[in-house]
Amino acid sequence: MNNTTPQQPTPKPSYGGIVFCLFLVSLLFPGGVYFAYSNVIQPLVVLNKARAWVETPAKILHLGTRSTSGGRSGGSTYIAIRYQYEFNNQTHASELFNPLNKITNSEYNVNNYKDYKSFYDAGEPITCWVNPANPTEAVIDRNPIFENLLWSNFIVFILLIGGLLCLLCVVLYFTKPEQLINGPVPSYFIAVPAVLTFVYSLFLLITLLPFLPWPWQTCLIFLPAFLLAILCYYRFSKSEP
Repeated sequence: MNNTTPQQPTPKPSYGGIVFCLFLVSLLFPGGVYFAYSNVIQPLVVLNKARAWVETPAKILHLGTRSTSGGRSGGSTYIAIRYQYEFNNQTHASELFNPLNKITNSEYNVNNYKDYKSFYDAGEPITCWVNPANPTEAVIDRNPIFENLLWSNFIVFILLIGGLLCLLCVVLYFTKPEQLINGPVPSYFIAVPAVLTFVYSLFLLITLLPFLPWPWQTCLIFLPAFLLAILCYYRFSKSEP
C-alpha cells in the first residue's frame, strides 16, 4: 500500500504589491506631461511668438526680488517686476519678465535685477515687447534661458520616461503577465518611449532654431533622443526573439 502523500503544487508568487507600486510611479507620466507643457512647451511657444511682437517703451512700477527655500543652492531667487506701457492709446500692465523663468536661474534673476534697478531708480523707460493681437500680453526678455531649459528638460525626461515605462509594465502584467516576469522585453518598451522622445525633441529643435547660436550645453537637451536612437538601432536591427 502506497502511503506517499501527494505533493502540493507550489503556489505562484503574487506580484500584486509590486504592480501597485509600479502603478503609483506611473502617475509620474501625466505629471511629466503637465510639467513639460507649463514649463517648456508653452513658454517656448510664447517666446517664438514674441519675436514678432512690437517693441514698446514701458515704465517700471515695482521692482524687487523674492526668494524661496529648497532650490539647487539652498534657495532660489526670482525677479519680481511690474511695468506699465501704452499700446493703441490704452494703458496696460504686466508682471511677466520671461516665460521660461519658472525653474529659476538665480544668477539670471540677480543680474537682471541689478541691470533694471538703475532704470527704476532713475525713472527711465525700459523696453518691452507687446502682442499686437492681445496687448495685455507683454514680455521684457524674449530670449530662452538655456540653463533653465536644461534643468526643465532633465525633469521632463525623468518624469515622462520613468512614468511611461512603469505604465507599460502595468499594462503588460494584465495582458501577458508571464512575459513581464520571464521576458523577453517587448519591442514597444523601447519603441513607445523613443517615439515620444523623438517628437518632443523635434519640437524643441524647431522652436529653438530661431535662437541660434546656442550655448554648447544646449546640445545636452537632445542627448536622450540620441541615446534612444542608438538603442532602437541595436534592438530592431536584430530579429525578434
